[in-house]
Amino acid sequence: WSSDVCSSDLSSGRIKEMKEAGNHEGARAEVEKAFTPAVTPYLGALNDYVALQDEGARDARERVAADRRMTIVVAMVIVAVIISGMVIGTAWLVRSIRNPLQRAVGLANEIAAGDLSGRPQEAGHDEMGELIRALLTMRESLARTVAQVRVAADSIQTASSEIATGNTDLSQRTEQTASSLQQTASSMRSEEHTPELQSH
Repeated sequence: WSSDVCSSDLSSGRIKEMKEAGNHEGARAEVEKAFTPAVTPYLGALNDYVALQDEGARDARERVAADRRMTIVVAMVIVAVIISGMVIGTAWLVRSIRNPLQRAVGLANEIAAGDLSGRPQEAGHDEMGELIRALLTMRESLARTVAQVRVAADSIQTASSEIATGNTDLSQRTEQTASSLQQTASSMRSEEHTPELQSH
């Protein structure tokens, strides 16, 4: 490096002397002879540096593009998972509302049709569960009311039968009493006519 510096200094001195002497062609030739060998490696190194910078930029662009593609794929997967969760959640919500509602409607129809058999049913802890429990309570109350009405009807029927039997017995006794009274009256009339006949 020191030798190149020394030779450059000598060449610069000769070029200056040639210019002062008016030898412009010699000065130009000396410039080309002294500085072209030094400039050519510099330009080559500069071109290599530019190529290296271009390669780094190309690698950086490729990494950015790969990262962008990966980000898009991850975002698409996340969106797909969210949509799937929403669909599953919606289906579960519709089912959780529809099934208890159908059970409540079926229970109300059974009660309306007079079916108070009281089959046990499970009820949830939400609003639909409260509705089903209210219908079950109403069915049990109606069943108890119907049972009480049946007992009362049986009691009324028994009392009516007893009253009818008593009426029949009373009628028979009344007829017997009337018959006895008629017989007594006839006997009394016969006894009244008997002395009259004896007197004649």
